[in-house]
Amino acid sequence: MLTAAQSAAIVVLWRSGHFDMLDIARLLDLPEPDVVLMLDAVRNAERGETGLAVVQGGRA
Repeated sequence: MLTAAQSAAIVVLWRSGHFDMLDIARLLDLPEPDVVLMLDAVRNAERGETGLAVVQGGRA
């Protein structure tokens, strides 16, 4: 699990435009999939997507 500081660092480094996901993972000593998931979550949040769905009537 990422800390708040790691999450913030990922976003700041990515938005700087100087680092790719692998660079960020290596710099912060994190698994690359964690970096990818964090950036995907940020993108989804910015689009208003939460990844959650409301189920009505007991069927998805």
